[in-house]
Amino acid sequence: MTDVVIVGRIAIDEWVLSDRELQSARTPADTYGGSGANMATLLARLGMNVSLVAKIGHDDVGLHYRDRLINMGINVDYLQIGYHRTAVCRILPGVAYEWLDDVIAFPGVTANQLAGALAGAEVAIFSDCAPGLDVSLPETSYWVPQLWLRSPLREPSAAMRNWRAVFVNASERVELETLMGVSLAELSKRSNAIWIVTDESEDTVCWQSGISSRYPVVPVTPVVALGGGDALAAAFAFASYEGLCTETAIKLGHMAARKVVQRVACQLEQEDVDELLSSVQAIKESR
Repeated sequence: MTDVVIVGRIAIDEWVLSDRELQSARTPADTYGGSGANMATLLARLGMNVSLVAKIGHDDVGLHYRDRLINMGINVDYLQIGYHRTAVCRILPGVAYEWLDDVIAFPGVTANQLAGALAGAEVAIFSDCAPGLDVSLPETSYWVPQLWLRSPLREPSAAMRNWRAVFVNASERVELETLMGVSLAELSKRSNAIWIVTDESEDTVCWQSGISSRYPVVPVTPVVALGGGDALAAAFAFASYEGLCTETAIKLGHMAARKVVQRVACQLEQEDVDELLSSVQAIKESR
């Protein structure tokens, strides 16, 4: 049985570090990344049964990444292997990041393959891509559009699917509103989704039925603001799956995001996952 299916990217994060950063780094300079794999890894560590629909290259790095996912208990039956290298994201901490061959990281699945992957799942998360209208979604489905908003293949109707929540950062909000021709407030009136807008150290704003709610963020100094959105979305989905309210799910998402952006890696360490699990358990026991 699968609790959650994630459709997204796999990539290797190539960190360009100074000598000082190399000496203080808690992880190797090249780390595991890709939005889909980031979320799959966190949710698997939190104890969910996870299937990942993604794409790797036909190289040692990609095959090693696949083996790592298998060892974590993630179902890779729908993992595709292309005849190219595995995608790379080059990161300069505190400066910027750039994708190298990011397009090859997107899985090319047919509607039938996607339907097979989603069969029986309670939760679905689409990152950087969106399903066609001919694909039936689980009742609880989330969307993290990210690079999809910059793709020439984007289809505006995807924004109006029956999402439980849609996660965008402040700049993506502008792109989404431009694409749709209406404000996020209006979009929230036209759908049942919770539209969650993040802005690094600024408050997180949630729109639902035209009404906004603000959730304060504890300011931190990030190594690089990369991977935080993945952690927030995955932690939010897990908290919701555990029956926690939106406000609590946002707070737990903030907690996960803070941990990620303060380290040289885009995936949480096990000690961070354990802390998140303890927080969820404490909240459930206090109700």
